[in-house]
Amino acid sequence: MKVYNGEKIVITVVSDGNEDVTVHPQSIVEINLDLMGKENPDGKHRFNDDSFYILEEGDWYAKTEHCGSGADIEIYAESLPQRIINLTPHEVTIMDDQKQVVQRIPSSGNARVQQTREVIGEINDIPVNQLAYGETEDLPEPQEGVVYIVSSLTAQAVPGRTDIYVPDDLVRDEAGRIIGCRALGRI
Repeated sequence: MKVYNGEKIVITVVSDGNEDVTVHPQSIVEINLDLMGKENPDGKHRFNDDSFYILEEGDWYAKTEHCGSGADIEIYAESLPQRIINLTPHEVTIMDDQKQVVQRIPSSGNARVQQTREVIGEINDIPVNQLAYGETEDLPEPQEGVVYIVSSLTAQAVPGRTDIYVPDDLVRDEAGRIIGCRALGRI
């Protein structure tokens, strides 16, 4: 399971190797990569880069924020349920590898990026414009337990947001038209 810095997950403590540390049977914790050990006791690094950590069911983790520095606990982790809001102008269709529909997420609005254009010349009598992109429009502030699907351009305008996703691994029909996606992606 991949968890991102700042993401909230549910952890269930199975055993605690340190009797001096208070742990809770089930807690919602915020992932803090500065507090989590970058190396497991078995010596294997589970970081793919500095932005996320790979949790594996039943693994041991050190220095989690909720149980104190230096405590070794065996945990089972699961993502918090998320409400997905599609802020593209089209329904997002999630498909499996056999192109079967798994889920349909209707459009609930259209988050956009402000665009300005200035004519800067022409090529063979065709006008050429200089485009510039600014602030986002109609993109809500982050909310606990909510993620947003937006266009790639909109996602690129808010690179620090961990609640922003785009359709990824696109599925096309025989004519090359996009009919869905197999995943959501982060930019």
